[in-house]
Amino acid sequence: MLGVTGMQGFQLAQFSLVSSLCKTDGAEGSTVFGIKGSYGVRDQYVLEDISANKEHVETLLRLLRQHQVSPDQLGYVVEDYIAML
Repeated sequence: MLGVTGMQGFQLAQFSLVSSLCKTDGAEGSTVFGIKGSYGVRDQYVLEDISANKEHVETLLRLLRQHQVSPDQLGYVVEDYIAML
């Protein structure tokens, strides 16, 4: 039986909240929120401007952390989440 400690190279994904200024016409300068997904040292993905609603993005972060979404599925999961809002 192989436990987590025996899995070579396995690292849990880390997700964090990021904020930036909106660049969309008519909403320039508004604060928007996104996520940063870190999969080890080299693989990091930033998806900005998911929502201007911080609570929505924090809910998404909880889901990503709970389900340990892989890098190849991250964009799809975020897209589906936005569609549900």
